[in-house]
Amino acid sequence: MNIKQKLYWLLKEIVYFLLYSVLYRVFCLLPLDRRKIVFQTFDGKSFSDNPKYIYLYLLKLQADFRYVWVLNNPSPDEPELAQAKLVRFRTLAYIWQLATAKYWIINSHLNPRLKPRQSTIYIQTWHGIPLKKIALDIPGQDWQKAAWLKDAAHWTYFLSPSRKLDKIFCGAFALPEHKILPLAYPRNDIFSDPYLQQRAQQRLAKLALPEDKKVLLYAPTFRDFQGTFKLPFNLESLAAALQDKYVFLLKMHPNIKKLAGDGYRDFIRNVSAYPDIQELMLVADILITDYSSVLFDFALSGKPIILYPYDYESYARDLRGFYFDYEQVVPGPLAQNTADLINLCRQPELISRQYAAKIQEIATSFNEVCAEPAGQRLAELLMKNSQP
Repeated sequence: MNIKQKLYWLLKEIVYFLLYSVLYRVFCLLPLDRRKIVFQTFDGKSFSDNPKYIYLYLLKLQADFRYVWVLNNPSPDEPELAQAKLVRFRTLAYIWQLATAKYWIINSHLNPRLKPRQSTIYIQTWHGIPLKKIALDIPGQDWQKAAWLKDAAHWTYFLSPSRKLDKIFCGAFALPEHKILPLAYPRNDIFSDPYLQQRAQQRLAKLALPEDKKVLLYAPTFRDFQGTFKLPFNLESLAAALQDKYVFLLKMHPNIKKLAGDGYRDFIRNVSAYPDIQELMLVADILITDYSSVLFDFALSGKPIILYPYDYESYARDLRGFYFDYEQVVPGPLAQNTADLINLCRQPELISRQYAAKIQEIATSFNEVCAEPAGQRLAELLMKNSQP
């Protein structure tokens, strides 16, 4: 780190200290708005994930709340946001809204200096089923773990979509069991609820996907300390073999800042800017992924999944590691190279037949089944809690 970088880091820390440790505490002296809910997904990067679907059900039920969404670049294609106040992440307005809101609904970590008021309810929805290790269970990264622990201590409830995951979450975040809220992920209601599907189709239509081709969705996991992602297959070979029958949607993790190796635009569509991967899964005929929790979500669709763990050995050894035996748990065939990918993409019906039972097993064992949509259930709990 050179002098310029050190000065920038120091200035940033001073600003954050003033925002989070001084101004936030001053704003906490203001009256608490008992009907205000603040929603935040990936530090304001998108209108998506579990907070989005809880919000949509609150709108559907015409709940009497005041809504605030933390969004840095809101899209004009989200008419639902007209009923919410929008604020940018790490601004004075952001700090003020958090300090005065009764409810926080958030899917990732907050700065631990933002300690909720005693009567604030902080619902941590998280953002995926942990196949790979998370938080305190990640080897190394000790500099982050203290912050994660402090933030986790502030959570009122933590969503766990399966009882078999409760112990993992409690260990990874040092959570007492009474904070676990056993509930399927609201984002996965989209696979069964026509209300959500209809809203999604209006946005998906703008992608103008060709009707005479099937859709491959490639959604790799985030690799720690990786700002640029290089596509791990031969694009020329993939396009030559598959472009007559498929369009290839490329969806990067929100933490990936840059993509290397983009090209073949008649075949590959980089949809990383599309905010909601759940909607993309509706139009996908095949999912290609590696260690991402998206495979557990997509299993609910019953459609074929291809695994491409091209760096399995180094990922398991040097980066995260896994909670489950990878080859035993994944509900699809493994590709080792571009030729394998091409071959598997050419036989989706065979994959569906061979892995139907495994897909069903994953779908049910890692996703609690509710009599009503999970988002609606949580929305109703919020409405009940808000009653005097």
